[in-house]
Amino acid sequence: MLSGLKPGDTPPPRAVTLLNEVAAAAPDAPEVLWYLGLIAARDGRMAEAREKWTKLLPSLTPGGEDEKMVRAALAALQGK
Repeated sequence: MLSGLKPGDTPPPRAVTLLNEVAAAAPDAPEVLWYLGLIAARDGRMAEAREKWTKLLPSLTPGGEDEKMVRAALAALQGK
């Protein structure tokens, strides 16, 4: 459902609903934190996006590609 989405694409409403359901059961799931952060940032909820991605960082391999991507996303939120 989320595969094939490009940056800036809007996830289908059903995907957002499912992500929120998974977040209720597994609030620290890395994929859930990432995608809910993306949705929050897209919707202008920068503090929420920052909170999701900051919570995600400790679960990522230090210096790995995922960590770099999340840090870049957080940097992009600066000043917004």
